[in-house]
Amino acid sequence: MKKVLLVSLVVVLGLLFSGWLFFSEFMSADSDSEPSSQNFTRKGTIVSMEEDSVLMVQGAEPEETKDESTKKLLEKYGDGIWFDRYDVQNAEALEPGMQVKVWFRAINTSMPAYGEAVRLQIL
Repeated sequence: MKKVLLVSLVVVLGLLFSGWLFFSEFMSADSDSEPSSQNFTRKGTIVSMEEDSVLMVQGAEPEETKDESTKKLLEKYGDGIWFDRYDVQNAEALEPGMQVKVWFRAINTSMPAYGEAVRLQIL
């Protein structure tokens, strides 16, 4: 009985630790995460824009947005985040292919993720 409890405890702790590693990697903040240390930052390329939303994919190259479909880019890089374009001040200047840095207050980790943007910088 003690062995079963010990093995169960080790398995649960292992799952918790691996979940924590995934979450901390996905949600890690850059060292220059302005304007608040509680925000998360991501750099990426805008690959799709809809009426109210923008999809940014980390790792995609600007040229790829012209040649590849959004679906293929998400399959290739797997790290896309949608955000509401009206949450940031300079949304009217955004276009597919632009490289940006976005500060998020919160990120929902669905696939692709959805984030509450608080600031955007065009790189």
